[in-house]
Formats: sequence, C-alpha cells, structure tokens
Amino acid sequence: MYLNVHDRLRIENFVPQQSDRITLTIARDILKKVKLTQKELKQINLRSNPMNPQQVIWDGDIEKCIDFTDAELKILKKEEKKKNDTKLLTSEDLNISEKIVNAKLSSERAIEPEIINIEAEMSNESV
Repeated sequence: MYLNVHDRLRIENFVPQQSDRITLTIARDILKKVKLTQKELKQINLRSNPMNPQQVIWDGDIEKCIDFTDAELKILKKEEKKKNDTKLLTSEDLNISEKIVNAKLSSERAIEPEIINIEAEMSNESV
C-alpha cells in the first residue's frame, strides 16, 4: 500500500488502542512500519504549526510502499469499518480510509503472471 506523509500520520486512528495482547502486538507492528524516520522528518521539515500548535505541518511529501501482512490489514479493515459504521470518519481520514478499504488480502490478490507462465512452460515441457 502506497502511503504519503498524511496517510502515515493518520493511520494511527485505524489502530485499536484497547484489545487483546495479540491484536495490540500486531497494532504496534503497524505503527512501526508507518513511523517516519529521522531522515524523513528532516527531509520534510515536520513541525508544529505556529498558528495552531496541536497541528503539524511539513514541506513536500514522501510516498512509501508499506507491505502489510494479512493480520495487519484485517485489523486496519476492522477498525475502518467500525469508524465508518459509527460515522466517526473525518474528512482528514478519508484518503487513508479508502486505501484501507481497497487494500487486498493475500488471498484476494491476483496471481502474478510470471507464476502462470512458469506453470504453462512446465506443462509444455512435460509433453
């Protein structure tokens, strides 16, 4: 899933704050994956907004491909559905919400064409 800075900052809203130990461990792993590095923070100059100190601002953007496991995606999808069903989504959450909804679990992803071609070649060789 390709996430920009805004997505990576907002995804925390789709991670449970209370749950069982396994779910919270997976949630922690999600947050580790999306965490902005010191290099990225310096690159985008992330800082508090002087007009509204509770808000952060930055210059430019960085998009990063994050590979979530099925367990991680299931947690994100469950939390997104909970927020959507209870009408707790905000306009700030919309972009990351759509990305979570559209993300495919490994069982839903298309088989890579190379794999199909290899299987086809193997069946041709055996004839």
